[in-house]
Amino acid sequence: MFCDKKIESFESVVLKTFGMRSRSVFEIKQKDGEAEISESRLVCREGGGTGLVPLKAVRRSTAEVLELLNKCGLLEWNGFNGAHPHGVNDGTVFELCAVVNGGERISANGSQNFPNHYSELSEWLYKTLYENDNRNPGAQA
Repeated sequence: MFCDKKIESFESVVLKTFGMRSRSVFEIKQKDGEAEISESRLVCREGGGTGLVPLKAVRRSTAEVLELLNKCGLLEWNGFNGAHPHGVNDGTVFELCAVVNGGERISANGSQNFPNHYSELSEWLYKTLYENDNRNPGAQA
């Protein structure tokens, strides 16, 4: 289904990814008239509980982020629940929560089952954060 409605503003976009070796939280939020894109690592704390360790943050224009979110059809992701495919033993789990257009909420999740254009969003996040950084914590050896 194609949605004619566009994202014209955003307050926050949070993408959590969980795999065998990493647990990342990507955030895009408005800050001082620009978009701040960041990655944090979810870690287990001694004595129990979890916490976020900031890894990297960069700023981009709001227009660039809006173009990406609309290109990826983020509004169409709302309600996506991608069940883990039968016969697949491993993979990546994701959760997305976004607030756009003055309060409209978008939520989606899946386990090795993703909405259309998910890879475009995740690749853009990695590229934007680490394109000039050879310490990319998201890189797989």
